[in-house]
Amino acid sequence: MQRYRSAWDQPGAMRSMLHWYRANIGRVALPKRPLRVSVPTLVIWGAKDQFLGHELAEKSLSYCEKGQGILLGEATHWVHHEEAERVNRLMLQFIHETGTIFDETLYQRR
Repeated sequence: MQRYRSAWDQPGAMRSMLHWYRANIGRVALPKRPLRVSVPTLVIWGAKDQFLGHELAEKSLSYCEKGQGILLGEATHWVHHEEAERVNRLMLQFIHETGTIFDETLYQRR
């Protein structure tokens, strides 16, 4: 969290972060038909997220053919920092159970 605080303390940082979101409002072109996510998908959400309600996670999962959501009761928007070990364990368990294969050759620098 200290690294975030240091970054946020920079002059103009907060304004710039908010402008990024403002600049993207309305720029997303909606498809003619609803999109479906066919790969297994895990959504891990903090129940105490002050910025994005868990309703958004539920809505996102409605687009997934094989979606699973986990709501962590004490976590906030920063769930991956606050519950890092638990998030890692949940992801590994999901990957194992769904047979999802991570092919690192797809992510190698070229």
